[in-house]
Amino acid sequence: MHLSRIEAAAATIERTAEVVPYVEADLRHTAVKVVEKAKALCLRKSVHGAMIEVFEGDAMNILCEVVDKHHASLLVVGSHGYGAIKRYIRRQVTGSQ
Repeated sequence: MHLSRIEAAAATIERTAEVVPYVEADLRHTAVKVVEKAKALCLRKSVHGAMIEVFEGDAMNILCEVVDKHHASLLVVGSHGYGAIKRYIRRQVTGSQ
């Protein structure tokens, strides 16, 4: 039996909802690693007083708030974090864990 478009969409939304906690956990893990690397780089280069913070939310709003809050002259921005999604899809395709 073929699924209707609504049933197919509902199934897709359900599968997507199952992935979200894995994506969020991977993003937090990646953020910790990036912060550790940034701190190590600052230490090696004798950079003192650098502020390293991780924010979550809509990029446009967060970037503006952070720049205003800190009167920042430099703002380093990470990636979109699609790594976890790609790994999840790869596991689904290959059947590996």
